[in-house]
Amino acid sequence: MQRPVAVIGLGSMGSMALWQLSRRGVPAVGFDQFPLGHMNGAFSGETRMFRTAYSNGPHWVPALRRAKELWRTLEAESGQALLDLNGFVSIGDRAADRIASLIGCATAAGVEIEMLDSTEARARFPAIGVEPGEVAVLDKAGGLIKPERAVMAALDQAQASGAELRPSCAVTGIEPDEGGVTVETPQGRARFGAVILATGAWSQRFLPPGLVTPHRVGLHWYLSRTPDLFVPDVFPPHIRYVGGRAVCLFSSQDRTMVKAAIGGSLGPLDAPMDARTAAPWERAPLSKAIARHYPGLWPHPVRSESYADGFTADGDGVIGPLPWAPRVLVAAGFSAHGFKIAPVVGAALADLLIGGMTAMAIGHLRLSRFEGRSPGLRALA
Repeated sequence: MQRPVAVIGLGSMGSMALWQLSRRGVPAVGFDQFPLGHMNGAFSGETRMFRTAYSNGPHWVPALRRAKELWRTLEAESGQALLDLNGFVSIGDRAADRIASLIGCATAAGVEIEMLDSTEARARFPAIGVEPGEVAVLDKAGGLIKPERAVMAALDQAQASGAELRPSCAVTGIEPDEGGVTVETPQGRARFGAVILATGAWSQRFLPPGLVTPHRVGLHWYLSRTPDLFVPDVFPPHIRYVGGRAVCLFSSQDRTMVKAAIGGSLGPLDAPMDARTAAPWERAPLSKAIARHYPGLWPHPVRSESYADGFTADGDGVIGPLPWAPRVLVAAGFSAHGFKIAPVVGAALADLLIGGMTAMAIGHLRLSRFEGRSPGLRALA
């Protein structure tokens, strides 16, 4: 490809795409409307979960396994520690839909899990209150990813391999044609051979209405009474399915606080920047669950933050070229659960740009699945 590739958005997916393109010798320029290391991306918040036992379906497992390999590759190339794989635990009534689905998907995909009853779970993880009748499903290959560090490591590696970074440079328009794509910014217009749109919650600026919309995700930090009980070795990241909600807790990174969240979207937004203030209502169910199950934590958050992420109608991301503009590839709408496979998405985008196809296991994320289903979206070829 004679002209460089423009990567618009340098967060979760854009950083990985830029890293993968540059390490393969493809000239690329990365744009972001914010400074590097900003707090507005869906990746913000210190930690993200990594797991291979996934209730969303066994078809996710090949991508998750490959993602682990690529995370390790980025660690080796950058010298940064990005993964903390001390296990991941899912807790709930064994007969509950999500737990039953998790066990079934893990079995179907050959993922190694360990089933712990409440007594075994309390002995193994003393700070996690697993009640009689509940089970804890341990995914031994799971754990945590450090997202801000991972994004910056990918950008550092991309730049070291020749990529150009243009932070604080908002893209105001793209104009694809048969010969390439013109990108417009306040600093001027430039021509590129292709464009990757990895704009997260801001994707509605460039895509038809209804395909990817901004939603709010809330995070809260609780202070520990007994810090040594909340480090990863004895307090793995986990999800507790209770009362129709998924309550997520993340091991302490500073030996003082544990991060907690209600899984998924907390509601759509008119604009992504509207997400910055946490809503008081969401603290109540979290604090109630913490007071009941985690006596080693004070049940009132000492810190709360909110972020925006792009969501699709079915809750999975979209990857691939726009049918009416094949030189524009989209990677967006990962709906608060895509960071774990970010390097796979980056590799798939590089494959698609270079060779028009990819061996990455992303078939379930193809843009074409929305043919005729998304309001305002043209029928996809």
